[in-house]
Amino acid sequence: MGVSDLNRNVEVSQIAQKQAGFFRIRFPVPAGDLPASLVPALRQIAERWGNSEFRCTGRHELEIPFVRECDVQQVLSSLQQLGFRPTGESQRPNVVACPGTDHCPVAMAKTKDLCLEVEAFLLKAEKGGTLPPEFKVAISGCPNECTQVLVNDVGFIGAIGSYGGQKLQGFELAAGGSLQGDGRLAARIAFVSPEDVISTLRDVLEIYRQRAVKGTPFHEFFFETGPEEFSTLLLEQLKRRMWFFQI
Repeated sequence: MGVSDLNRNVEVSQIAQKQAGFFRIRFPVPAGDLPASLVPALRQIAERWGNSEFRCTGRHELEIPFVRECDVQQVLSSLQQLGFRPTGESQRPNVVACPGTDHCPVAMAKTKDLCLEVEAFLLKAEKGGTLPPEFKVAISGCPNECTQVLVNDVGFIGAIGSYGGQKLQGFELAAGGSLQGDGRLAARIAFVSPEDVISTLRDVLEIYRQRAVKGTPFHEFFFETGPEEFSTLLLEQLKRRMWFFQI
């Protein structure tokens, strides 16, 4: 990684603290799983350039606080060597998921691998310039919604749907949630098979790309369009890849 890349990362990865000259560095932990093998190296970074502390956010992220401005680039470089992608207060996509059937006794769906797939897809979309600003996705393995799906731009909620007399495992698709301003809960608009989550998300973003004013937050565009109209547009996009079931 060149110096110009590091300088660009400094702009989006350092979050100024109220203490003059100090910053906290935020980086995502994919699917919320931190390999134990990385803990010693992370500890060294926090002890050497921070104040020996980490802070957990509510979006599968860690922060190293009290990093001096002169040490920011060194911290970024060290994190990137461990495979982390510092984000700071940038508008990069963010995906959270509960443990799903890997851990949870009430989960109906696998979520952790799907979380990684969704994040990889969104990072590609980000590079292509097709993402809404501050786009957030949440995945829950059951209707308990431990990941607060309904306050995310797009969410997938593990559920059982019925079709042709058969019970099928999949996800309810929710869209339009946000905690900004007065807040707004997402609308549940469809049922999606696990295999169709990525393609459904692609079509959701394609509708946004075609119809939204660039820079408009997704939740604003969704409710300006209306849940019923958006569902119609999505059905046109999905054709045979979307199932609308009785939940």
